[in-house]
Amino acid sequence: MQTSPLPEPGVCCRPIRTPAFGILRAAGTRPFRVITLVVMIAVMSVVDLYLTILYVTHTGMSESNPLARAMMGYQSPAILALWKLATVVLSLGILVMIRTKRSAEIGAWIECLVLGWL
Repeated sequence: MQTSPLPEPGVCCRPIRTPAFGILRAAGTRPFRVITLVVMIAVMSVVDLYLTILYVTHTGMSESNPLARAMMGYQSPAILALWKLATVVLSLGILVMIRTKRSAEIGAWIECLVLGWL
């Protein structure tokens, strides 16, 4: 007797599970989106720091952020870099800690959009 390739009526088929399917399913979750945004924010922050130091030392520019302007008053790129990295690590650490909350995703989107606008 030949068996049919189709399952019998009423018998449930197991879903196909591949690694790609797991990645796609994870991509739709809030923690994944927040972590992705955090990585994008970190990259944009490093680029922002590089461009700030480049323009201050070569072209000359005035910083509109009063805290950054105070750090620049020390005339040390290392102090500016440490201050910038410390504030970015603190803010991104908070977002990662609360990554399952809606407020973390909203905050990450806002931060990402503001850095992209700069």
